[in-house]
Amino acid sequence: MDLNTIDPMYQYSLQWFTNLFVMGVENAPQSNIPEERLTNLNDYFTYSLYENVCRSLFERHKLLFSFMLTIKIQQGKNEINETNFRYFLTGPSGDITIPANPTNYISENSWPDIYRQFFGSSQLPSLKGLLEHLMKRPDDFKSIFDSQNAHLEPLPG
Repeated sequence: MDLNTIDPMYQYSLQWFTNLFVMGVENAPQSNIPEERLTNLNDYFTYSLYENVCRSLFERHKLLFSFMLTIKIQQGKNEINETNFRYFLTGPSGDITIPANPTNYISENSWPDIYRQFFGSSQLPSLKGLLEHLMKRPDDFKSIFDSQNAHLEPLPG
């Protein structure tokens, strides 16, 4: 259902979906253990849905569909913090006063965007204390800024 917000031509009939579902029930690996059977059905149907929908998508929409499907799966398993996810999608809101750039490695043009994106909201407990540390000890973050694999670098403090 969410795909038709991307492009109105992405509308799938109930009959198509029902046929795909029935095919999933017939072709998913069998098991006498109910939990295992449900897992098999869910995994098989999810992948089958992904493959069949991707066949009908424009190339530029396939990555977006993959992202949407992944988010739906993770939300179903309660693996997504909804506050963080909403912030990721919409960014900060309201008037934001941007302090002076405490670093010598982040350009003055980039600092307002970085500040707004990461520190513009006090609603994210996962970022608590990060801004204060950056403002007091900006050089602690330079290795992360310079790294080709910043996601692997440990956060200072």
